[in-house]
Amino acid sequence: QAMVDVAKEVGADAVAHGCTGKGNDQVRFELTFYALNPELKVVAPWREWDITGREDAIEYAKKHNVPIPVSKKSIYSRDRNLWHLSHEGDILEDPANEPKEDMYMMSVSPENAPSKPDMREIIGTGIYDQADAEGFIRLYGLPTRVRAMLEKGI
Repeated sequence: QAMVDVAKEVGADAVAHGCTGKGNDQVRFELTFYALNPELKVVAPWREWDITGREDAIEYAKKHNVPIPVSKKSIYSRDRNLWHLSHEGDILEDPANEPKEDMYMMSVSPENAPSKPDMREIIGTGIYDQADAEGFIRLYGLPTRVRAMLEKGI
């Protein structure tokens, strides 16, 4: 809604999104834009330009001096809100890979927390939970793409 409102305020005839073209985010964004203002054009660089991967997107941003919070070393796509930070991309494309420690930006590993970690298997699932001193929980271990699609990584 806010993007459509701003487009109207500034007299823009188009809006853009950064969805990769792999997931359903692009459908939700575009259908919402068209529902709120059918006259708007939608620019989707991942589909329309020569951006075929995250590396290309990083190079484009660097070339055009666009500040971005990722690098080729930390190439994950991140979605953050008040309660959650999810990642996708790079090693997480294979659900057998565990997340790297530096991906956790909202919690401390139980090993580094001031209290002893409390680790339990959620009965029969193969999923383990760890709670750090502040009560943040990290879930991992489900060996299917389902969790990766629902949680987008971690």
